[in-house]
Amino acid sequence: MTDANRRRNVQVELDEAERCRRAAEALAGLGLHKDALNRLYYSAYHLCQAVLLTEGLEPRTHRGMLSLLGAEFVRSGRLPAGIQHEVARLETYREYADYDRDFVATEDLVRAEREAADRVREAVLRFLASAGYGGAPAA
Repeated sequence: MTDANRRRNVQVELDEAERCRRAAEALAGLGLHKDALNRLYYSAYHLCQAVLLTEGLEPRTHRGMLSLLGAEFVRSGRLPAGIQHEVARLETYREYADYDRDFVATEDLVRAEREAADRVREAVLRFLASAGYGGAPAA
């Protein structure tokens, strides 16, 4: 992967993360809390993919993404330790929302997970800026 391709792919992930974030906000505003949790997770997922792409890493699974994030970026101190846990929790709630028919997503839960997703976003954008990737979605 060339540097230009890597940068383009990082930007694509940032743009997708922003799209998911906006969708989560809209869904929460409509009271569609399960759907909002899904989009919050995918916002964080695409942010993490952007981080991994800075090193040319492309995991094949969601668990692989979390594992690589921890091994390559959290353990080295380039990302805060809590980020991996917050993304894992977002993924768990996404799975509940998508597959557990008895799961009830509340407005308070969505608000708390939005804050977690925002912490992930802030940490990733700081990392990307420090790594020379600008760190801002195109919008």
